[in-house]
Amino acid sequence: MTYWINSSNPLNYDSLSADFPTTPGSLNETYNDIDNEYSENYVYKLNPDGSSLEYSTLFGGTGDEYGLTISVDLNNNMYVTGRTSSLDFPTTSGVLNGTLNTSDGDFAYKISADGSSLIYSTYINEHIDASIDSEGNLYLLESKYNTTINPPYNDYDICVSKLNNDGSTYLLHIIWWNGL
Repeated sequence: MTYWINSSNPLNYDSLSADFPTTPGSLNETYNDIDNEYSENYVYKLNPDGSSLEYSTLFGGTGDEYGLTISVDLNNNMYVTGRTSSLDFPTTSGVLNGTLNTSDGDFAYKISADGSSLIYSTYINEHIDASIDSEGNLYLLESKYNTTINPPYNDYDICVSKLNNDGSTYLLHIIWWNGL
């Protein structure tokens, strides 16, 4: 099976199209940005030989979204991370963070194997990369711009976080301060 998300790398794309093709029964068939000013996050899944589309769905709020990473667990659920400027980015109840507290932020969401349901969606810290383990926990390599440590250098700190498989809490959070 092949999965795709939008991003800036050669395998993935942003959609600025209100008529982007989605499949019936997918998580979201509606483009949310009515004035076509922002890009919408999308993912699609091809069958194993790449000859047909299994599903295609849009996901996001009324602001700008783009994907950064994609992972697939042993049950073929899809994990997507990326960045958003949407204050109304769809999040699920009981997750780590359901509110965007700045003008933009990062997100993580998990979609069922058939692309029809959202298992969880949450805002996360700014991240560089992500991967999952065999239990469906999401590992995030995060960067945090920090102006309180090592002033006046304003260096980046690096963190590794482990988000549990329902997106509700960090199981691990390790910080490396730049310069230590």
